[in-house]
Amino acid sequence: MNGNAPQRRQAAGGVGLGRLFGIEIRLHFSVLLIFGLVAWSLAAHTFPGWHPDWSPALHWGLGLATALLFFVSLLAHEFAHSLVAKWKGLQIDRITLFLFGGMAELKTQPKTAGVEFMVAIAGPLMSVAIGLGAIGLAALLVDGGFAGRLAENPEAAMASLGPLPTLLLWLGPINLFLAAFNMMPGFPLDGGRVLRAILWAISGDMQKATRWAAYSGRVVAFMLMGLGGLEIFFGGFINGLWLLFIGWFLFSAARAAQAESELRASLQGHRLSELMDTGFEFADGNDDVESFARERLMHRSQAVWPVLENGQLVGIVTIDDIAQLPPEARPHTRLARLAKPLHEVDFVEHNLPGPEILKRLAESDYGVVLVVKDNQIIGLLRQSDVVRWLTIHTA
Repeated sequence: MNGNAPQRRQAAGGVGLGRLFGIEIRLHFSVLLIFGLVAWSLAAHTFPGWHPDWSPALHWGLGLATALLFFVSLLAHEFAHSLVAKWKGLQIDRITLFLFGGMAELKTQPKTAGVEFMVAIAGPLMSVAIGLGAIGLAALLVDGGFAGRLAENPEAAMASLGPLPTLLLWLGPINLFLAAFNMMPGFPLDGGRVLRAILWAISGDMQKATRWAAYSGRVVAFMLMGLGGLEIFFGGFINGLWLLFIGWFLFSAARAAQAESELRASLQGHRLSELMDTGFEFADGNDDVESFARERLMHRSQAVWPVLENGQLVGIVTIDDIAQLPPEARPHTRLARLAKPLHEVDFVEHNLPGPEILKRLAESDYGVVLVVKDNQIIGLLRQSDVVRWLTIHTA
């Protein structure tokens, strides 16, 4: 039996905020955490330290506004990457803002070192432009002697400012710091991508350049974690903890980016049809869960089952779905009712290029995609299928 496959949906994490310049913008849930921390830090510590005579309402209002503009500047940073990439002919899936900033997700990868360099450097240059612009605008709002007073007595100088110059003189330097941090030569930071572009141009080998840049990323990560440990040792617990956390994040990201690059290289020239599982069976949606589990599930290694009801595909059911259903409810629940509906399932064409496979699996909410040909399901693909193929075909 075969089931007809509907249009594939696009899966993505977070909340959609709309489209700008044809690029989808998404907000990862972790942004709420960092937004709250930034706003709280400004409203409860930074601004009261600069302006102790201001009311709490003004502290919090300005703190929230400044945090919002900070994330707008992060979005502008990612749009700079994306617009340069589109200008150079690359396809952009979306921009996702998350805990440590954002990510412009390229659907196609740069073909030359020069394009990689231009896309990578665009974000930091935008942050520098925003930082200098904010500082320049603040300079227009203060008197000519402010710089001298700031050098002599920073606290008194900042206390003399109004809300708008205060906001700008926080936003400007933080964007310059963001640019400097991103230019650290550690892949996958922007500076690491710039380094990869330079190494790629020198060596002519993108994979080798990626490996070297990823090693650099690990060195930078260890340096950050070491500085964090020293900061904690000398009493700066919060700052040290942040450095440790950022270093760990960068180390993990560098390792994952290198692994993904090597996997993409291994899959180059291959098709999804070479990796998929074609020995799957369909489940009857009219069967109750108890009978299905006892008579079929327990005698097969298949973990994901497409479900047919009266010959029509209605969804998929997994072992986890069945495990989460209380045992007493299983004899009275039909598989069709338990199955994940089709609009929550990813479908891909059988001739999908190898390098796209990892991306599509990562986008899948359930770690599985159904493979179709001529609108008929011909296979399943899971992460374990990719691992199995790589085990056989790579050293």
